[in-house]
Amino acid sequence: MIILDLAAEIEPVWKRTDAFYGKPWIWNMLHNFGGNIVLFGRINEIADGPASALRDPDQKDWQGSGLQWKLLNKTRCFMSL
Repeated sequence: MIILDLAAEIEPVWKRTDAFYGKPWIWNMLHNFGGNIVLFGRINEIADGPASALRDPDQKDWQGSGLQWKLLNKTRCFMSL
């Protein structure tokens, strides 16, 4: 089992659960949450979040990063990050 931290760019659950208590996990972003496709968002967190998790000594069994597309219409600037 691998745990997806589905909104890690907003509220990284791995930081308050001791990195999911040592279970393998993936820093993840659920893009278009709520059907929002306008040009706004947490670009800094999206760009820096996975690298910060990798460098964090408390990340334990971090497996990588992921991105889930919720809808077909998406804000294209996030795809380039």
